[in-house]
Amino acid sequence: MNKKITITPQESLIGPHPKGNSLFSEWLVYQDINDGDDIKLRHLEESHNCKKDNVINQLADLFLKYHASDERLASIKKKKEILNRHGFKEYVNHLKLLPENDKTKKGNFAEIVLCEYLQESSGLKPIILRLRYNQNVDQSMKGDDVILFDVTNVFNRLIVGEAKYRTQMAKKVVDDINFVFGGTTRLPISIPFISQVLRDKGQHDLADNLDDLIAQMHHMRSPIINVAFVMSNNKVKDVVQEHAVSKNENLVWVSLALKDPEELVDFVHKNAKSKIEGK
Repeated sequence: MNKKITITPQESLIGPHPKGNSLFSEWLVYQDINDGDDIKLRHLEESHNCKKDNVINQLADLFLKYHASDERLASIKKKKEILNRHGFKEYVNHLKLLPENDKTKKGNFAEIVLCEYLQESSGLKPIILRLRYNQNVDQSMKGDDVILFDVTNVFNRLIVGEAKYRTQMAKKVVDDINFVFGGTTRLPISIPFISQVLRDKGQHDLADNLDDLIAQMHHMRSPIINVAFVMSNNKVKDVVQEHAVSKNENLVWVSLALKDPEELVDFVHKNAKSKIEGK
């Protein structure tokens, strides 16, 4: 007799924790927790066996990818061939590719980690990397932190995620997410922006599909999954479990406990800057 394979509610909504040759399988271990109070929580912690330098290097690559395209980075690299060391560093600093504002770089980092994690777990993808379109890199962007689609058919399902970073975990951040996600399913607000970016790129068919999706969502014809993500210290799981509330059956909470979240963000940011400057 074949043994019945059971999956957790978290797996049914956002997929399994990444396995195999993956940053997240190397860096993080997970636990799916269901306490019977309608809170679906996936808790993540750093693996004791991970190679931290390798993790930081990969996270720095992602931090760069979300803020600048390969084409722009290649163009910047060409400048290094004609400018001296001091001139090139000054040139890069004037471009302001990466945020220097402490709050913004931490918030962006949490957003990037959530977006990448959900891509691996769910198989859904972002249509654009929105941070590349921020007119002020030191201010956080408005709109959905993360929105992922089935790119083969945008009408199938989508994930809308909210990402929060806190150096010290507190009840207020959970209350803030409860206010946004704790009721009925939260609809995305960024699809018109994505549609316009696609039209500017000449991708009119996909933009038309997104416009049609907007109309369908208001009749709840498209399955929408909400994800509430909190990155903080080792108290994050306990605070989320104690204070999270939800009447939203399509909501998954994801908590990430880091030994020193502020240090990790600083290391990743410095590594990403050094990659631009070619150190």
